[in-house]
Amino acid sequence: MNEPLIPDIPELPAAVTVARLDAAGVYLGTEEIRADQVTDGHVPLPDGCDLPPGKYGWDRAKRAFVPLADAQQRAVEQPVALNALAWSLLAQFGAGAPLPTPCLLWLDWYVKTIDFGIPDIETHRALLRRYTTDRGLT
Repeated sequence: MNEPLIPDIPELPAAVTVARLDAAGVYLGTEEIRADQVTDGHVPLPDGCDLPPGKYGWDRAKRAFVPLADAQQRAVEQPVALNALAWSLLAQFGAGAPLPTPCLLWLDWYVKTIDFGIPDIETHRALLRRYTTDRGLT
């Protein structure tokens, strides 16, 4: 009997497009995550979502995006790549990975000085609390 040369590779979970929201629920854009990572704190989006970032907010009660008043709208010019980097480093820290000193020093500064919007997801809040406590930033 011939054995296959390549073993069966388990299927990866499908990607889901979710909204990126700031701490106030303002829509900042989209990101893709694995389907098995979706939590109650995520807002899945349909394909081709064309909401303009900074102009809509997530209404939890209505479970819908609603237009924001002019005074509430935001210019979405925050350093999204830097925010992603900060959350990535925090996730590595939370997983127990050793981070180089320059990364820790930058992340200390970033956490203390930049309002990069803590997602309203308890795991993110817990990760940030752990980091600031462990690093003596509180």
